[in-house]
Amino acid sequence: MKVCVIVNPTAGQASRRPDIDRAIGFLRAPAWDVSVFHTDGGHRGTELARLAVAEGCQLVVACGGDGTINEVIQALPGTEVALGVIPTGTANVFAREMGIPLDPVEAAKSIVAGQNRYLDVGMSEDRCFLLWAGAGFDAQVLLNVKPEAKRRWGIPAFAVSALVTLFRFEGTRAEVVLDGKKLSRRVLLVVVSNIKRYAIFELSRQAEPDDGLFEVFIFQGSGTMTKVRHLLSLALRRHHGSPDVESYRASSVALQSEKPLIVQTDGDVIGKTPMRFQVAPRALKVIVPELEATRRAASPHDQR
Repeated sequence: MKVCVIVNPTAGQASRRPDIDRAIGFLRAPAWDVSVFHTDGGHRGTELARLAVAEGCQLVVACGGDGTINEVIQALPGTEVALGVIPTGTANVFAREMGIPLDPVEAAKSIVAGQNRYLDVGMSEDRCFLLWAGAGFDAQVLLNVKPEAKRRWGIPAFAVSALVTLFRFEGTRAEVVLDGKKLSRRVLLVVVSNIKRYAIFELSRQAEPDDGLFEVFIFQGSGTMTKVRHLLSLALRRHHGSPDVESYRASSVALQSEKPLIVQTDGDVIGKTPMRFQVAPRALKVIVPELEATRRAASPHDQR
């Protein structure tokens, strides 16, 4: 097995470095040919992943947070190169969703013993995403978080930014087109999700990352109190019953707005509306822990 490990040394805490070294050592134990590259914090993950694919690697391991995973996957959909994950980031949403251990060494063990699962990939312009795309409030929160604060404080840095954004951000009229069906709403936030989790919240109870469909949530309204109600309903998992929240399933979503809304995918700001999102069904091969693969009752061609 020819393996490339792409490490983001700025993800999470520097104290994880010894754990990362042990994890990489475990990947070498099965006599795999393992090469290690560092992104140097300069968003070089995509470039390194493309190089790994061109050099014939069969497995690319993203060692970092959800942003590092997002960089790496830009080079992988449509190939037979598998993605492995050693989570060392702040939130590690993808790892939690897939049942990947948060301890780096245990994550490495799950790569060696794991099985393949083919996941949907979201496409936005020329960018891929695995988790979700958000337009509006959440992307504005991300835009307001300084990289230094994120590295130093982690999740509390996002909480402070959310509080500031709560009072400064207002929604706008927008047109949301779901598989050709047009909706006109005043929106604070539109989330196009491929998984159940949304940051620290449970957003969708039905989302599956390999069913060929997005779960789309439209959070409507304006004013500080409406934003507070949305945040509380998310925290209490009561947003499904809110009259100001609509949910749909669709394979393509187009969004345009009277005022440009900031857009993020997998926690990284990528631009502004107008924006279009499309599902690429089962386009990415990912190694997941054996128990997760068994739970999903993978079809025979998914087995490793």
